[in-house]
Amino acid sequence: HEAMKVKALAQQWHLKFIKGDSFTSPKEFDGLQSRLTGTQLVSNNAGVGGGALSLAKLDEAIDTVDEPTHLIMSKAMRRRFITAQRNTNVAGYVTFDKNEMGMPMTRYNDLPILIADSSDIASSYAGLAFNEADTGGGGTATTSIYVASLREGMLTGIQNGGIEVMNLGQQDSKPVMRTRIEWLSGIALMHPRAACRLRDITDAAIAV
Repeated sequence: HEAMKVKALAQQWHLKFIKGDSFTSPKEFDGLQSRLTGTQLVSNNAGVGGGALSLAKLDEAIDTVDEPTHLIMSKAMRRRFITAQRNTNVAGYVTFDKNEMGMPMTRYNDLPILIADSSDIASSYAGLAFNEADTGGGGTATTSIYVASLREGMLTGIQNGGIEVMNLGQQDSKPVMRTRIEWLSGIALMHPRAACRLRDITDAAIAV
């Protein structure tokens, strides 16, 4: 039960990394969606309803980040890249290899693709589902891709001390054992060009 609870907390942290909003929930930190504005917010298609991912727009978003290291998206969006790899016009930009743990890794323009949600968890943890409001006001059926420079002095995680675990023992009120896990953590954008959000992407085949 403790392992399942910790896994759920990790998934919740992944969600807040993208969707955290201290204005609506003061106890959580601001995620990338709240932080990235101005020139670090690029529209893939500003028309009503958004549009299929444009690789030209993705390249534009990548160029707004200094020394980008990763792309962050949903599993569903990554599948679109895998499908696009079969298109000879795109194939040279989408490649596959393995990470340091030996797990398959998809890359676009040599940038590793990180997954921010999972299709096998509750939708409440799906940070990048196709449920975002589009710029043109056509509904809530778009998603975003984030370009990030995950390195010291750019986009990084922060914490106060580290993870603290305390065994509280058996409770007086009922026959259960209780463990307290506390982690005071958040994220920090150390540079104005540490990340970019590309929004207004629909669930459609990638356009060159």
